[in-house]
Amino acid sequence: MSVAFTYIYGNEISVSHDTRKPVRQYRGFAGSHGVTAMHLGSRGYPILVTGQVRVANLSTYDLTRAAMETGIYAIEQYNWLGTNTYTFRGSTFNYVVCDDAFEPIPDSHGRMFRVVPGYLLCLFRARFRGLV
Repeated sequence: MSVAFTYIYGNEISVSHDTRKPVRQYRGFAGSHGVTAMHLGSRGYPILVTGQVRVANLSTYDLTRAAMETGIYAIEQYNWLGTNTYTFRGSTFNYVVCDDAFEPIPDSHGRMFRVVPGYLLCLFRARFRGLV
């Protein structure tokens, strides 16, 4: 069963990925007049999710911050899952593991959360790896 990245992070995200890079081992030995190459497959490909988590202001900052932290704890649970299939806007990523499900991007003052009118925001990036 696949999981949509928007189910984990909400709708304010973008997902990008790189291509698979081949892994080769080169060796030279006497009489080979050069090197030989052993093809070892690939190390998968990185998938980067960037965006923001947004929580509407509750009655106090403390309650709003607690709601944000609870949401982040739920996202962090993906750090420990095994391989899974993820989707985003029609793209399917099979055999994917999480490298880092949630990494906050601090503002210029080092703060993880930003207060904007009506909301508390947390900009983030998350790293996954497609294995095949």
